Amino acid sequence: MKRNAMQSLINWKNDPERKPLILRGARQVGKTWLMKEFGQTCYANYVYFNFDEEDELKSIFQANKNPHRIIELLSMISGEKIQPGETLILFDEIQECPEALNTLKYFKEKANQYHVVSAGSLLGTILAQPKSYPVGMVNLLDIFPLTFDEFLEATDPALYTYYDSIQKEQTIEEIFHSRLSEACNYYFIIGGMPECVSSWIKYKDPARISQIQRELIEIYENDFSKHNGKINSGRILLVFRSIVAQLAKPNEKFMVLSAKEEGQEILKKLSNGWSRQECSIAYIMSPKWSIHFQPSTSWISLNYLSLIPGCLSIWPVSTTVPFC
Repeated sequence: MKRNAMQSLINWKNDPERKPLILRGARQVGKTWLMKEFGQTCYANYVYFNFDEEDELKSIFQANKNPHRIIELLSMISGEKIQPGETLILFDEIQECPEALNTLKYFKEKANQYHVVSAGSLLGTILAQPKSYPVGMVNLLDIFPLTFDEFLEATDPALYTYYDSIQKEQTIEEIFHSRLSEACNYYFIIGGMPECVSSWIKYKDPARISQIQRELIEIYENDFSKHNGKINSGRILLVFRSIVAQLAKPNEKFMVLSAKEEGQEILKKLSNGWSRQECSIAYIMSPKWSIHFQPSTSWISLNYLSLIPGCLSIWPVSTTVPFC
């Protein structure tokens, strides 16, 4: 699929003030494919390193700060000589190695003749340790899912040609207006995630699309817990799962306070006044609520429960009860 971000990468390559580049974006939006395609089409060759798959790579950056020495070691690992300006160096999942993220500033200061592009999940790079983030020493490019024009070009090239030729205040013929409206409706349902678009092109099967979308959501939610400790993953999950319901409201605006207050109100009712320490954060389990509570409980009505201090030797440390 053609991505508009490719032109931004070409502009970066030709910029004399170029710095090492970090591609940021959510998981599965096409960062890895994009930088590999960039290396294949715009350079003599490229070398690719993934810090999530090749754990031993981290030792190179933990033991070395000199970019020239790092280049030598990477050349040995890849089996290819890395040439300045001709070989594109790709670091994937860079958030998994804070030392490599920090090393980018040394490439800018001492070896800027080498072209370096790295990619990492948006959440991971944002949560990188402050001392490891090379502020002011890198260029940033945010990658998003496919826009409508990218989606249209991938799914219906002929219709895209007409769409791309439309001028301001031009009258659109009814037949093309109808086809464009239909394509827009498909885009609303399928979305712009590359895997979904690719599956639609190949199979035209809505069931497959729905399955892929559910799996992507699960990947995102699992990613929240991966960073637990640096952030409160329960709160992020609460906000994430409230987005659809909030956007369905008449004002069509997302309000963080609304999600927080809604959760706290239900938590207050469920805990019947007990302190926050005795009850973890409530979270949405669509279409039901669940809550973790302390060992011993007694039901006071069909929809409410009262928390009572209990004996840890008798009950589990915590239990989850669905709340309808």
